[in-house]
Amino acid sequence: VLVEARRDKEREAAAGEGKSQDQGKARRRRRRDKAEQVLEQFEPGSLDMEQTATLAQCFVNTKEHRRPGRYCTTAERYGLTFLMVPKSGSSSGRKMFDKFMGGKEKNMHACSLDIFHSPNNTIETVTAVREPLSRWWSQYGEVILRTLGKVHKIPEQYLSPKRAMLGNISYSKYVRLFKTEQGREFVRDMFEDFMELYDGKHVFDIHLNLQTIMLWDFTRRVPVPVKHMMHTENITKEIYELASRAGFGPLPKEALELHSYKGKRRFNTTLVKVPTVQKVCRLMALDYCCLNYELPPECRDPGIPKGQRVKCEWFIPANHNFKRIRPALV
Repeated sequence: VLVEARRDKEREAAAGEGKSQDQGKARRRRRRDKAEQVLEQFEPGSLDMEQTATLAQCFVNTKEHRRPGRYCTTAERYGLTFLMVPKSGSSSGRKMFDKFMGGKEKNMHACSLDIFHSPNNTIETVTAVREPLSRWWSQYGEVILRTLGKVHKIPEQYLSPKRAMLGNISYSKYVRLFKTEQGREFVRDMFEDFMELYDGKHVFDIHLNLQTIMLWDFTRRVPVPVKHMMHTENITKEIYELASRAGFGPLPKEALELHSYKGKRRFNTTLVKVPTVQKVCRLMALDYCCLNYELPPECRDPGIPKGQRVKCEWFIPANHNFKRIRPALV
């Protein structure tokens, strides 16, 4: 009798476990079947939210982007880590941290994202961002400089006819182009040629990465938890103020005068064709939405063709219950 009773209990337990497993499978099936839901669309830069908050709500499709290299510098005494975003004040910020705050620069391996997410972390992560179109002029210029004498580093699909014409030109000869009107027009036309070819799918230089991608944790699929988001145009002043709050007294006044090299190596961007500027906005759409920047006037033109105008949208990803921000072309 006892043996039969024990067997009955085992059969009931097994049946209950099987039922529980079936219910779990059904729940997972329902979650898988839950499609994404678009809630509303809005203009870039129109959210009444801090940039750290919009970044925290951002959605990045990691299948469309490559994991970038990452560098940071940490000033432990001040409890700050500066996460560098190329062409967004990274050189000025790094110099300020290293020269005046005892910062120690780390490469992509030492600058571990595990530290940023750790509950025991006492170091605040700060970074600097920049208006995307303004940054793009600088990004492009940096890539051209880094491929002087190394034209082979430009993928064939992005090698414009005018850039190919220059070949392995030296830095001194390239700078000489900016001294004449004809040379400046050539450089501008070379940019137009490049923009006709570039689609953003193959980021062949770290300086071409979007800011949002540089601030994204590809392992956890969430943004890096940034405490303070500074701005390129005021970066020395903002770092100066952050350091002053640490209680060690203000930094030397000369820290405010620190800036990276500012050479005259840029063509007249106001002469760039409007459709080209609009293409830049489309390529930078993720930054405009996730960093809450307004579009430039050229990209707000109501005459932009259907399917090419940049908007942002709140949506709920498939199989999730929380809303996120992403760009949309309408």
